[in-house]
Amino acid sequence: MSAFPSLTTSEFEAACKNLSNVFHQRGHMQKDWQEVELVRHHDTTYLSVTRLLQHNVGATKKAEHEDEEDEINDEHEEQDDAALQPTPLPSLIHYDILLSPTYRVPVLYFHIQDSLHRYPPTMKTLYEHLIPPHFTPQTESGGVIGGLSIQDHPVTSRPVFFIHPCHTADVMAASVGDRQVTEVEYLTMWIGALGGCVGLNVPLALVHGE
Repeated sequence: MSAFPSLTTSEFEAACKNLSNVFHQRGHMQKDWQEVELVRHHDTTYLSVTRLLQHNVGATKKAEHEDEEDEINDEHEEQDDAALQPTPLPSLIHYDILLSPTYRVPVLYFHIQDSLHRYPPTMKTLYEHLIPPHFTPQTESGGVIGGLSIQDHPVTSRPVFFIHPCHTADVMAASVGDRQVTEVEYLTMWIGALGGCVGLNVPLALVHGE
């Protein structure tokens, strides 16, 4: 890598292509990632990862308790309505990994796709449904992974969640140290360092397949 801990455009695209190829070769050996797509939009190439939404039981327990009385009162009506409604499609999380033109490091944009529109792009949704409870203190403190916000996706222009890349170069330098790493090793380590706070981790089957 020519400019570690930054990435050139060609290095980033090579890493995305490699990880996409590994998924299509070994994706059947894991169940976490549902799909990986190498997206090309005009002059922008990025990696899109899709996985099923796993509810944060601990994070949503309080909200569920607050709604319990209303749910009991409406239980019979909801059961009648549910019997007439088709089963909703599973909720998906789409993670898009793009290269920041300013910081020259990967940036994570993500949103929930839900047929019932139950998860609007708000900070409440972020903390109740996407951030694992053990990461909450770190994200709220504004530390290394604390730059969580909502902004427009640079390609789709839709409001999405976003992890600011201002600390990414320092995180990668500390994680890699003096070792020499390939582009895809860099990307895999980046996902491990920053993606876990919002539920994105590289399945072991794909790590072994690099």
